[in-house]
Amino acid sequence: MIVEVEWTTDARSELVAVLEDSAPTGQDALLTAMIYLDDMDDQFKQHGGPPPGARVRPRPDGGWWLYADGLWVAYTIQDRSAGWLRPRRIRRIVVVAVEATPPRP
Repeated sequence: MIVEVEWTTDARSELVAVLEDSAPTGQDALLTAMIYLDDMDDQFKQHGGPPPGARVRPRPDGGWWLYADGLWVAYTIQDRSAGWLRPRRIRRIVVVAVEATPPRP
């Protein structure tokens, strides 16, 4: 399975905004956001979603993942097949929101 990860512009902005509340400077929040973004991308690609054992709350088209204490990440999952001779499964994960408080179940 091939996993593609995409972040909406709003989700990237929300990630930085949430981190600004606890970072000493805006630059620190931005650097931390870049590190978190890379790590989340890696985990999504490795596992095809959040890692096993992660705290997840379902959404109609994906879920909310508690990535770190106080950092909830909303994502959607879209699966499709591609290729004619050698069909393969492609999973597209789109991060659509980041919040500091858990969503209502």
